[in-house]
Amino acid sequence: MQKNSDFDASVDSAIQTTERYYREQIFSSGCSSLVPIYRIGDNTLNPDSLKTQLQGSPYIQKDIRFSPKVIETLLDVKIYRLEDWHFFFQGDVQGELLDFVDKHCQEVSSFSQVAQQDGPQSAPTWNCIDKNIDTLTEEFPILSCLDIDKLVLQINQVIQDISFHQSVETYLELFHQAEWAKKLKINQSSMFSMVAVANKLMWGEDKIKSLITLSLLKDIGYARLNETIKNFEVMHPLVSHKLMCECNTLTEDENLVVSDEIISAILVHHEFVDGSGPLARMQHPLIEGCSGNDMPLISQVSGLCDLYFGFLNDYSAGVAFSITCGFVLGQGDVKPRYNADIIEAFSSVLKLGSCDRLEIPSAEAESLIGAILNLLKDARVRKNASAVILGKTTSWYERITLALNIVRNIARRQPDQLGEFSLISALNLPVEFGLNY
Repeated sequence: MQKNSDFDASVDSAIQTTERYYREQIFSSGCSSLVPIYRIGDNTLNPDSLKTQLQGSPYIQKDIRFSPKVIETLLDVKIYRLEDWHFFFQGDVQGELLDFVDKHCQEVSSFSQVAQQDGPQSAPTWNCIDKNIDTLTEEFPILSCLDIDKLVLQINQVIQDISFHQSVETYLELFHQAEWAKKLKINQSSMFSMVAVANKLMWGEDKIKSLITLSLLKDIGYARLNETIKNFEVMHPLVSHKLMCECNTLTEDENLVVSDEIISAILVHHEFVDGSGPLARMQHPLIEGCSGNDMPLISQVSGLCDLYFGFLNDYSAGVAFSITCGFVLGQGDVKPRYNADIIEAFSSVLKLGSCDRLEIPSAEAESLIGAILNLLKDARVRKNASAVILGKTTSWYERITLALNIVRNIARRQPDQLGEFSLISALNLPVEFGLNY
C-alpha cells in the first residue's frame, strides 16, 4: 500500500510535470498559441509605464525560437494578469510598480488561467454530445437498445443549462483533443447509459443535472496528466478533484462554482461501497465521509456504467454485461460493490430482459470462465468449482457471474488459494478501478 503522503506527492508531481510541459510550449513557440504573453523590460518603474508597454504590444514575436537554456530560465518566471493582458518581467519589479503589481495584478499559477483566447473563440466541443452519435452506436451497438434520440434531447437540454468558469472550460477543451479520443468515446457512451439508469431510478431534474455534470468533469484530470506518469490511470480522480477545487477558487460568480456533491463524486467515481476501491484501500483521508454507504449515488451510477463500457473494449455486449454484473453483485461473504437499487436499474436498462436479449457467444464465454477459474492454484479446487458452475446454472450469464463470485469468495476467505495473476488481468479490468479481486 502506498502511503498517503507519497501518493499525494506523486499527484502534485504529476500536475507540476504537465504544467511545466504547457509552459514550455508557451515559451518555446515564442508566445502562447492561445494568448500573447507580454515581456516587460526592467526600465518599467510605474503603473502608467506598465500599461503603456502593454498597450503598445511589445510581446514576444510568434515565430521566435528560444534556445533550451533560455526556455529553462523562462519556465521559472512569474506570469501576471492585468485585465486581459498576460505578462512577465524581464528583470526585477522595481519602485512603485512593486506595490501596484501586488495589489492589482493576479499572479498566474496555472496554465488554465493563461489558456484563454483573445477575440472570438471557436465553438466549444465539450458540450456537443450529439456530434458523434453514429460513430458511437457503430462502436457500441448496445446503445441502439436505448432510446438514444430521447436521451440526446434530454442531455442537450440539461447541458444548455450548465455553465462553467473559463478555467474549467479550458481543461474540458484540452481533454477533447485527439489524444483522448478513445477515452471520450467511452465517456460519452457511458453518459447515455448513466442518464437511462437515472431515469429508471426516477431521479429528479436536479439530480440528473448533477449526474451529467459529473460525467463531464470526472476525467478532467487527464488534461493534466500523461501516460508516462506512474499510477496515471489510478490517480486521475485525485487530480480531477484537486483541479476542480483549484478552479473553484478562481470563480467569483457563485453560479459557476461546482457543488460539493459533485466535487466529492469526482473524487470517488472509481470507488466502491464495500471499500475495495483504490483510494479506500490506501485509506486516503480525502475520501472519509464520501465513501462506503455515504458514497454519492451519482458517482455509483457513473462508476458502474464506466465499468461496463470499459469492458466493451474487449468483450461482446453480452459477455461484458455478465462480467459487470458478476463483478459488482454480492454473493456469499462478498458484499455488492454498489447500491442494490442502482445495480438493479442498470441491469434492467442494459439487458432489456437481459441474457435473453444480449447474445453471449459460447466460445467467448467458455474461454472467459476458463481464465477466471485458472486464477485458482489447486487443480482440485478448479475442478470442484467447474462442477458447481455446471450443476447450478443453465445459461452463460449465470455461469460467468457464478465463476466470478466463487473466485471473489475464495480470494476473500482463502487468499493463499489464488495464483500470481488476478482478475485485473484475467478480465482485462479497466486499470482505473485499481483492483486485484
